[in-house]
Amino acid sequence: MPPQSSSERPLRVKVKAGTLERLVDVLLHGLQGVSVAFSDDNGEMPLRDGKQRDLKVDHLDFSMVWWNSFRSFVTPLVLFEVSARSSMLIPVSDFSVVAAP
Repeated sequence: MPPQSSSERPLRVKVKAGTLERLVDVLLHGLQGVSVAFSDDNGEMPLRDGKQRDLKVDHLDFSMVWWNSFRSFVTPLVLFEVSARSSMLIPVSDFSVVAAP
């Protein structure tokens, strides 16, 4: 049986770490389609298997942190390559870097 999405409000989360590809994916697309199993107020998992709750990230907060810090761990060119691949704007095989004269 596939997991069921909960009718409850999504859980708000803060992104603290991830691979570069996944961080760019969260920047571009958010956490759509990401859900987790959750426990009740007593810390117990529901008896029904597969019940899950969607996750939501504050996109404005995440993007402000991202744009203020991304240069500390990635160059703008690499960010462009990863975001292009993530958005499927440019097929990986068609992408090449040309140095300016």
